[in-house]
Amino acid sequence: MRKKLLTGILICASLVICLICIKQDDNKQETKQPPVKTNYQTVVFRDDNNTLIPIEVDLGQELENDAKYRNMIEVMKSKDYEYLGLHPILDSNLQVNAMAMNEKSLTFDFSDNLYVNNNQEALDIFEMFSYVFCVNGIEKVNLKIDGNDISELPNSTVPASCITNRLGINNFESSTNYLYKTTPVVVYNTQTINNQEYYVPVTKRVETTESDIDTKVSIMLKQMEYEQPLSLVQQCSLNEGTLQIHLASNILNDNESIDNTLYNRIVKSASHLENVEKVLLFIDDQEIAPVEDVNGEVDNRIKM
Repeated sequence: MRKKLLTGILICASLVICLICIKQDDNKQETKQPPVKTNYQTVVFRDDNNTLIPIEVDLGQELENDAKYRNMIEVMKSKDYEYLGLHPILDSNLQVNAMAMNEKSLTFDFSDNLYVNNNQEALDIFEMFSYVFCVNGIEKVNLKIDGNDISELPNSTVPASCITNRLGINNFESSTNYLYKTTPVVVYNTQTINNQEYYVPVTKRVETTESDIDTKVSIMLKQMEYEQPLSLVQQCSLNEGTLQIHLASNILNDNESIDNTLYNRIVKSASHLENVEKVLLFIDDQEIAPVEDVNGEVDNRIKM
């Protein structure tokens, strides 16, 4: 009798344990959420000083190019980011009438709401189109207003034909006469806006005669803000889209690593150079990579 009682107790205990385990598994399945899909795209806004600030925003689901580009235009009309000190570059009444894309160019047909007061405002809009849309093989953006081709915007003399992948961003209005005679060298520094730090590109234009890759990289490094001067120790090489940059060791930290933000700035800047698809950095002939520092990382991605 005692043996049967003991057996019964063990069976009951086993059943209780099984029920608890099953319940815990059910709770885990209930709390397990599917991964959130994100679709970050680059758009451009203005800060209080009218500097153009590229940011990344999540459009949600993946979209075909036509819908994606329309959504990006809608975002750049929005005032949703003004609490961050970022202001829309496009008028809220602007509408996309139509779009057309071929292998290397993208054409927008807009309503008559591309308003500017001067050349600088026109150049800002053209730079935005170049920076945001001249990617992934697109080399030129064409503009129409209500079905008509435009050569320039009202109140401006900046030619709309300058919207190419060679325009750059944050040029100066005084340089517009030299857009076709010079080559852009884009340089990323950092800027704090409303307590948030961003990578901000500025374009330095160089004479087309100074077109060799070493000259461009040297100019790029010279324009970068850092506590130590940045310089090359040997010639750069550009083979099949991969650019190798050999830097002096004075930029290394005490632990022989490179500052993560500096690394990203150099790579981002060099990626804008013509025919560059990948950037590798070397010090003392050793390839270097950034040390992950999440707390100090600059991030242009806006998380709503």
